[in-house]
Amino acid sequence: MHAVSLERYSMLGTKVLDISETGMLLAAEGDPGDLHELVLVHLFDGASEVVAQAEVARVLRGRRPHDRGVALGLAFTRAGGHAFRRLMGRLRGTPPPVPRRRLRRDYASAVAAIAGA
Repeated sequence: MHAVSLERYSMLGTKVLDISETGMLLAAEGDPGDLHELVLVHLFDGASEVVAQAEVARVLRGRRPHDRGVALGLAFTRAGGHAFRRLMGRLRGTPPPVPRRRLRRDYASAVAAIAGA
């Protein structure tokens, strides 16, 4: 997968750290700056196809101990074509990544469940 800036026409990254039907986490190659829109291109059977357009929803600066460097949280803005469906089909059945942080307890839901029972 290649992420290319629509504003600068430069490569932003090629390593996908996590992906879902609504977005992806991409390891950034260099400083993302103030980018907003990207196009995602993937190589299928030797031919490159545009998979989706995305916008930068979040920039992870790599400050937390479990971060793997600078990464971009991307939200898909245009997806759903043949190439996107093909990519999602290849991912079907792949388990989600293991959370890197301890899960927080949701006390409000627990109290609501007890009160409603």
